[in-house]
Amino acid sequence: MTFDEIIKQYAEAVYSTGLISKCAGLSYVSSISAAGANQTVVIGQLYPFADGRQHTLSPDSKESGIAFFRASATQISRQSAYLHEHRNTVTLTVWINGDKVKQGDGFSAFALIQDTVRRFRPTLGEGQYRKVTMQPTGNITDGIERYGWDGLKFKYHEAPHMLFNIEFQFQAWVSAGCATPTYNVVNAVC
Repeated sequence: MTFDEIIKQYAEAVYSTGLISKCAGLSYVSSISAAGANQTVVIGQLYPFADGRQHTLSPDSKESGIAFFRASATQISRQSAYLHEHRNTVTLTVWINGDKVKQGDGFSAFALIQDTVRRFRPTLGEGQYRKVTMQPTGNITDGIERYGWDGLKFKYHEAPHMLFNIEFQFQAWVSAGCATPTYNVVNAVC
């Protein structure tokens, strides 16, 4: 069991809400320069993760919604010879197509997705992970329009569509030896 596999289980839970037509696990955000123009793209494996291929992820008028996860480097906050406490900041970015997913009458896509992730308990199976939790720490909007989706004919961030980030504190208790480094970079680009 790896951190990536655990996040893939969370991606499956988000997909199972029925609001999202494409959900990626841990994703890369890359800047691409072509013909003098810069564009930011999101690349990740899509649920059900069967082919193992990386796909470019962006909103489309045919989709009901898309979602992808990004994570900070893992910080080991406590460690002993037997058990380590790992922490990550995990950001879930979600785009909801307001033409296909209607909101109102007390229904909030943001609240449903946040609650789904908070309540979900992944299957850890065999391996070093003993327990994991994912608690929301807030809704962040910094840099939310940086994905190169603006300025196109289809306005991805304007009503009735929704584009939002939900930040979570991922906490895991992992059995391991005491020689583990203090920081571990997850999904390193290099």
